[in-house]
Amino acid sequence: MQRNLGFSQLRSLAFNNTPPKYTNRCETDIVQNLPTEILIQIFGNLMPTNLMRICDDDEFFIREIERTEIRLTCKRWNHILISLISDAYYDIRNIYKHKLEFVVPPPTLKNLDIIDSRYLHVNNCDPHVFYDPYNWNSESQINEWLNNKNLNHVKKLYLYGCMDLTADGFSNIFDQLIDLSIINCPQITEKSLSIMLKKLKNLESLTINTDKFFNSQLNELIEVFSPKLCNLKLIIPYTFNLNHNICFQLMDLCSLPKSINSFVMCLQIQSYENQIFTSTPPPNTLKRNIYF
Repeated sequence: MQRNLGFSQLRSLAFNNTPPKYTNRCETDIVQNLPTEILIQIFGNLMPTNLMRICDDDEFFIREIERTEIRLTCKRWNHILISLISDAYYDIRNIYKHKLEFVVPPPTLKNLDIIDSRYLHVNNCDPHVFYDPYNWNSESQINEWLNNKNLNHVKKLYLYGCMDLTADGFSNIFDQLIDLSIINCPQITEKSLSIMLKKLKNLESLTINTDKFFNSQLNELIEVFSPKLCNLKLIIPYTFNLNHNICFQLMDLCSLPKSINSFVMCLQIQSYENQIFTSTPPPNTLKRNIYF
């Protein structure tokens, strides 16, 4: 197996699914003829074969280097490793030039998390930064990436701190999504959410942070266009007035669609106990409330 690879070579392959042409190949019959099942067991002892994680965690960085070295060995090993990845976690902050265009997602990806850790705590530490449209001009190009990459098998999508994300980014994946989380993505507005709900026909679980999106009109849209939605979680953003009172807009639970049987409304504030708020008794279809 090839060793002591240059950092640029490791980086180039970590963001792509095809080994470079100049890569040395396996030439011995023993290596070439190893059954795929045995290779999978060997790879599984070296790294979590189902997860690709691009972040600043040293342990995961080492694992990705090991995966890259194995992928550089031969086309067959590269194909096997790529086909095993079902989960991916990408931190825009740690991607080259903060642009997703340098990342090629594995073709069998089912669960995808995209965060930008530059804005991970901005809503808690400096909400003015988060809500200022001047800061929404991100270089990640996430909308183009979601539309142009092969994400045909993605069922669960988690997005956090994606400042330039809009409803346009979901154009090619509306029908396939089952579980969707959108947190601290300021360009997902009440209007864009209305458009999205009309197309998320197979959605079963939705998590979003807002204190104003869900009104009677949106509930009606869920009833008509997203009949499979049964899990709803609202994370209430907070502001403080001069008296340090928590301001939030309560939701009328009587207008919840009948399909929703698990509902969470929570407020997560440092140094405060997490709370759940309800404005009226829940409908009979609601089986449980959950505290976080």
